[in-house]
Amino acid sequence: REEDVLRVPLPPAEHAFLDPDRRAGGRRSRDPDDFAPPRSEWARLLAPFAAAMVKLPPVAARPGEEAGAEPPLEVVSLDGRARERRWRFGDWGPLPARRALTLPSGAFVEGPGIPWPAPARAREGDLLLDPDPAVTLAGLVGDLALPHGLRPVPPRIAYLLGRDPVPGAPGHAVRIEAVLPPRPREVDRWLAARRIGRLTIRTRGVADDAAAWR
Repeated sequence: REEDVLRVPLPPAEHAFLDPDRRAGGRRSRDPDDFAPPRSEWARLLAPFAAAMVKLPPVAARPGEEAGAEPPLEVVSLDGRARERRWRFGDWGPLPARRALTLPSGAFVEGPGIPWPAPARAREGDLLLDPDPAVTLAGLVGDLALPHGLRPVPPRIAYLLGRDPVPGAPGHAVRIEAVLPPRPREVDRWLAARRIGRLTIRTRGVADDAAAWR
C-alpha cells in the first residue's frame, strides 16, 4: 500500500520497519526531527507493534536525549563503509545495548559500550587493527579491545595495538614494521631503501593532509 502514514491507520502486524525520508526539506539531514515522519511521530506510529526498528543514517542525533537514555542500537557496514544505524523499540528479547554488524562477512561485536583501555605507544612488531567503522560508530571500541588485550593509540585514537592476531575481528589489521619520526625526508629514505612507491596513508587523529604526505 502507498499511503500517508501520518493520516491513515497502519495495517495490523507484529513488527514494523520504519525508514524515514531524510530529504523531506529538500536537503539531506542527520537530524531525526527533520525527517518525514519526524521523530516526534515515531512513538505514536510504532505503539501498535510489539517491536519496531527505525533505519537512520550511520551518524544521527540520539533519539533519547530528552529522556537521558538511548534505545538499543545496531550499526551496519558493507565492505568497510558504514551504511545505516538502526534503533530498536519494543520487545526484542535479550538483545545487547549496542551491536556492530559488518557485511558481507557477518562478523559482529556486541556489548554495553564499555570504556576504552589505557592507550599504548606503537612498537615494531605490533599488530595494528583499524576497527570497522560500524564498531566505532556503535561505541564498541572498548568492547572489542578489552577481551583481546588490545590498546588504543594515544591520546584516544581508534587504532588498536596488540601483539597477536584477533581472528574474526571486524576491521583491517597490519603488522608494524617501523616507527618513524614525522619527518618527510626520513620517511622517504626508509621507503626508498625498500623500493616502496605506492602507499595507503591513514591519518586518523592527525591534522596533516594525506595528499601532502603522498
